[in-house]
Amino acid sequence: MKNKTGIRRIASIAIAAIVIVGMYYLLSTWFGNTKDQEVVNPPIEDTIVVTQKSPVGTEAAAADDIKHLTMEVFSSGLTMAVQSVERSGDDAVVEVRMQLKDWRDWKISKASIEIDGQEYQYAGFDLVEGLFHYRDGSACHISMNDDAQEKECLPSMIEEAPYRVDRLIFKDIPHDFLQRSIIVKITEVNSFPNESQYCETLDVDTIAKLMDDEFPGIELECYEEPGISGYRIKEDTPYAKNEKAMETFSQFVTDAFSGRVAGIWEFNLPN
Repeated sequence: MKNKTGIRRIASIAIAAIVIVGMYYLLSTWFGNTKDQEVVNPPIEDTIVVTQKSPVGTEAAAADDIKHLTMEVFSSGLTMAVQSVERSGDDAVVEVRMQLKDWRDWKISKASIEIDGQEYQYAGFDLVEGLFHYRDGSACHISMNDDAQEKECLPSMIEEAPYRVDRLIFKDIPHDFLQRSIIVKITEVNSFPNESQYCETLDVDTIAKLMDDEFPGIELECYEEPGISGYRIKEDTPYAKNEKAMETFSQFVTDAFSGRVAGIWEFNLPN
């Protein structure tokens, strides 16, 4: 009996030892896996956060000064597109691409910008670039490099659709206007020249060439003086007193300067 009892005790001790070793092994494995997960996961989460935040920060910084976009509106037979809106000091500068009807010197003559319901008036424009057709059948691409004009003229350009891109200027606007509600509205384009560009726009040399078949050797001139601009057939030339020549010349001037198109080109810009 004593031998059997001793054997049972030894067996019980052995089984207990095996159970303890097994539990230790299982616990060690479980803790080891837990530690591995704790080391690996945080760097993955950090990487995702950085990747998500970086583009947002870049866009916010850029939006303080300029918004690039393309919004087109068709009205009164003309297509216009707003390409960007920018803050420049106390000014709002809106870049607009405009389809041109023909060879005349079309430009935006009436426009406004509305910021949170408050309207700010149009102060003028600067040409960026454009492709222009002329009444003699030629065509040129013009681009501005600071104040210098770069001009390229090719016969093939007459086959391309004419257009111009201008930077419209609106004065004394809120500095944070790009984060507000913005509506740009254009209501008229015309071909009447600015006073300082009267003779450049009229281009009497081209008109003289077009009149030359009917009035050979005709000489025309344009003048700009403070408060007055005009045109005439040069004095002491064969056609200076010719009424028909003067009527023809006047019709060319009317054709150049009488262009006017009213419409509503309205752009509701996203915040």
